[in-house]
Amino acid sequence: PTGAMHKDKRGLTLQNNDECIGCKKCMNACPYGVISFNAATPHRRWQDDSELVANGTVSPLMLLKRTGAKATPNENPERGDTYPMIRPKRTTEKCTFCDHRLDKGLNPACVDACPSEARVIGDLDDPQSKVSQLIKLHKPMQLKPEAGTGPRVFYIRSFGVKTAY
Repeated sequence: PTGAMHKDKRGLTLQNNDECIGCKKCMNACPYGVISFNAATPHRRWQDDSELVANGTVSPLMLLKRTGAKATPNENPERGDTYPMIRPKRTTEKCTFCDHRLDKGLNPACVDACPSEARVIGDLDDPQSKVSQLIKLHKPMQLKPEAGTGPRVFYIRSFGVKTAY
């Protein structure tokens, strides 16, 4: 109801955490089930000062202090430019397709990290782009096109994987 969940100029569904009131209406309305809710403070164990094994290990908080880490392993300092490094409690979240990386002309991190190059991102309006060529070559599938949201994620070549959708 606040407009926290919105489409940007590229058509990406993003969220403004400053406007999110945690009502979960966007989560309940999402036909894809990809929006989650942080009921508690995410990754709070890193602030715990109790040893995991008494006199045998250090606490998660002490580990951070001893290693000089500026962030927990769950924080994404790069993401912190335009979005919280760790989402606050009582807010929703979803994949942003690394919009902060797209702004710099980079791929989403999952695209670069995928060892089999199974993830591709590109300009659907450019018939010469790799993504357009793959869609032309293979029969693409989209999740719930009947929902009328105009999904822009295509799945090709299922390799016999059974899906729930």
